Amino acid sequence: MRSRRLSGISGLIIDVDGTLLAHERAIPGAAELLAACTRQGMPYRIVTNTTRRSRAATAAALRSAGLAVADDVVLPPAVLARRLILDSGRPRAGLLVPEEVRGDLAGVLEDAR
Repeated sequence: MRSRRLSGISGLIIDVDGTLLAHERAIPGAAELLAACTRQGMPYRIVTNTTRRSRAATAAALRSAGLAVADDVVLPPAVLARRLILDSGRPRAGLLVPEEVRGDLAGVLEDAR
């Protein structure tokens, strides 16, 4: 059963920097928020604008800060870009991203031109 505070809310979008983490450390109350969402069946996604880390690396950083986070709830720019590129029907793109991030772009063909 959801608390009254979350009544009428069907899901949350939560940013990483300054909301869940500050200088790679969990913000007070962040772990409790995520646990409450899970306990109450509130779906959430964690977003970030960092392009230097993959989805898995971002989730690992959150976990090392003490936050119970699965890789698939993290939505970094590369995951969203992949969806846009593949949905466009034109799977080629210039990939100007760190090697670590390329795994989040599976199925996108690198255009080296």
